[in-house]
Amino acid sequence: MRDGGAAAAELTAEIRATAQAMSEQTGAELDWAALTAQVTDAALMIEETTAWLLAQNGHEPQAAAVTILELLGIALGAWAMCDSALSTAQRLAKGQGGAPARARLNTVVFYMTNVFPQARGLQTIATQGAASVLTLQAADFGVSA
Repeated sequence: MRDGGAAAAELTAEIRATAQAMSEQTGAELDWAALTAQVTDAALMIEETTAWLLAQNGHEPQAAAVTILELLGIALGAWAMCDSALSTAQRLAKGQGGAPARARLNTVVFYMTNVFPQARGLQTIATQGAASVLTLQAADFGVSA
């Protein structure tokens, strides 16, 4: 965050460009509107979480670090999956790819419906639960410090 969130802003601009391209895509038997909304939500979560990190003055970012990294991994995975869906749909439209391409699209749908929804929960845990981590003491667990 030394850059004030500039790298995250650059990244979310790229994610939003993918979302824009997806909003213009049709075919391949995919719900492009739903996928576009999800990848847009991934960009939004990164922006919101970055803003939260920048606003912190205490140890909350350290307390939330693992959860934030997991959130970012899932959000970036959504972007990668949707980017893959775009290129795969374009190949299918040209009559290329066949069964492996269909399998890739099925994997995208699986990820976006079974993995990506976890990201919003992780964001809530990171931004609303970090302070509770910091209140815990060794004595709370019967351990002497």
